[in-house]
Amino acid sequence: MRRMSGLFRDGPRFSVPDVAQEELFCRFLTPGPFRAGSGLYLCDNDSLAQGITQTVMTESDLKNIPFRIFILFAGIVVQTLGIAMITTAGLGTTPISTLPLVTAEVFGLTFGTTTFLINTVLFAVQWALLRRQFPKRNFLQLPAVFVFSLFIDVAMRAVSFVPLPDYPARAALSLLGNPFLAAGILLTIKSQTIVQPGEGFVLALAVVLKKPFSSLKIANDVGFVAAAAVVGLCFLGTCYGIREATLVSAVLVGLCVRWMRPLFRMDGV
Repeated sequence: MRRMSGLFRDGPRFSVPDVAQEELFCRFLTPGPFRAGSGLYLCDNDSLAQGITQTVMTESDLKNIPFRIFILFAGIVVQTLGIAMITTAGLGTTPISTLPLVTAEVFGLTFGTTTFLINTVLFAVQWALLRRQFPKRNFLQLPAVFVFSLFIDVAMRAVSFVPLPDYPARAALSLLGNPFLAAGILLTIKSQTIVQPGEGFVLALAVVLKKPFSSLKIANDVGFVAAAAVVGLCFLGTCYGIREATLVSAVLVGLCVRWMRPLFRMDGV
């Protein structure tokens, strides 16, 4: 571990959401103990590359697999519920969900189906980028995102019964979805099992291009929103799914991750 070095060094300015997310992914992907303390310790190029391509599991890792899978499953359920709450409110969806949402509307598919299809494409690109460095364990991203996509549809159906008589009710539901999404992210990272293809794709880009994860993550999210806007304008005549909640989610989820991290005892991960 090095302070502010390598892939995650992006000048002196870090936004709060970026720092929290980078620190958690770095802790998740790199081998060895995480250095605790008040300072910001982020991983460098070598440790990230080693972490993302590492395939050897210790005996302790193997013993904890059932519990980790349970935590991963719980994280997926909570995360998809948060996405469903934000989306069902009708004030826009999360940045990374804008493209699946608009393509679902255009092609008459479910939100979960297009989420799975787009993440499958991201998985394939990730595989192509890493090539021989691509670890076999990352194939587990496909069943993980299948379950994730399935629960998006289940959560969307469940949340659809919530009465939303006016704008304040919609805004409240949308805002409430953000801490749910953050909690799901924290549970997923705490499971120390596998990342979703969307994050894996950005991490693979960071390794191959040797660029800061924060910059690539922002570019990826902006690219998704821009692509969704183009698809929406071309096929629906509007920027479908892109509204005020999209901007709020882009900022608030990262803040919630940072605020809620002590509740999940992330220092012990």
